[in-house]
Amino acid sequence: MKLWRRYLLALAVAAQGVINLLSAFLSHPPDRIMALRHLVPTQMIDTSRTFTLLSGLLLLVTAWGLRSGKRRAFVAALLLCAVSVPANLLKAIDFEEATAASTLMFLLAISADSFRVKSRELSWGGLRSRALFAALGLGLYATVGCWILEALYGGGASLSHALAEAGYRLFGVGHETLQFSPTLSNRAHHVITWFLGSIDLMTAALLVGVAIAALRPAVHRGRHRADRDRVAALLPQHGDSSVSAFALAPDSDYFFSPNGRAVIAYRFESNVLLGIGDPIGPEDELPALLQSFAHFCQEHDWEPSFFQSRPERSPHYKTLGWRSIHIGEDPILHPDRFSLEGSEMGDVRRATRKLEEAGWEARYLFSSWPRCLDADGGRSHRGGWSLIMKWVAMLLTCVCLAGCRTSVRGCCQRRKPVHLA
Repeated sequence: MKLWRRYLLALAVAAQGVINLLSAFLSHPPDRIMALRHLVPTQMIDTSRTFTLLSGLLLLVTAWGLRSGKRRAFVAALLLCAVSVPANLLKAIDFEEATAASTLMFLLAISADSFRVKSRELSWGGLRSRALFAALGLGLYATVGCWILEALYGGGASLSHALAEAGYRLFGVGHETLQFSPTLSNRAHHVITWFLGSIDLMTAALLVGVAIAALRPAVHRGRHRADRDRVAALLPQHGDSSVSAFALAPDSDYFFSPNGRAVIAYRFESNVLLGIGDPIGPEDELPALLQSFAHFCQEHDWEPSFFQSRPERSPHYKTLGWRSIHIGEDPILHPDRFSLEGSEMGDVRRATRKLEEAGWEARYLFSSWPRCLDADGGRSHRGGWSLIMKWVAMLLTCVCLAGCRTSVRGCCQRRKPVHLA
């Protein structure tokens, strides 16, 4: 229900944006305009038309953020609808557009709980380095350009005229102040019209760009990597997935349950939190942990996904509405049970005897789980990572020769619907 409400309100906000744009561009009944000019100055009517145009553009951008449940887009849509009401009334006494904006503002206000997704935090450093420099560059472009136009085609440049004209073009405040010669050529008129029009276009582009930047997904910060020791303590008892060892990789992050008894190890890639296997912890902790993880991702506009989840854990994912895709099967290898006994290992025994007859010595080295996974992610040259690789190489050879058929299915869990393969 909440998702459909988001989509309907986003569509309504986009429609209001289109209405504002059309209302700003199209002509209006002359009787309304004449009546309005008796009440407010013509300058205010033109300024209201400019604000209606800008609010229409920003409402279209805001609708895109509302579709994802962005809280910042919700606040911006409320503000823009509030601005649209007086702007439409002062533009040409457009009661219809003002009524639509008021109704939309009411519908947004009663649906505030549907928009809780966080956006990227706005920092002074980012504002100073990008948006502020872009705004200053646009202001300098408008002021210097107006000064040059008046110097070339007006018979003399005036800085006050250039600043006033730039303020009028950028903010819709004031009136046209540039003075040009009455005997200008067609080419000169074309240059003046092109430059003044470019200021309006660049202003709209800057506002739309800032609005889109403000609605970007939240930035992921690796704040939990210091908890690797806590994860290492959970692995020997609950790390039953074939990829659980990679939870200790240096680029992994962690999402713990409130009591710390279970954890989800994941990597952040392109706004996706990719879980490394199933959650690690007691079975009774997993449903609540997955629910918290899904809510955490939803709040930050990130997509949750789990790589190589096990079929016996599928009910937990299906409860959240997620679907799985079959990506392959892993052999189950038990190094502590390895033996050359039995008919299936006959080829391995014969290969071993041939090695011994040739003067070689065959040895089989085993180690326990804690020694194979060190706290630094298992990458110590003296630790277990190289030993794990030796295990895998040796045992895969044995599996190929002996034809071991014991396996476990691996699935990829995603929040969005995917086709089962």
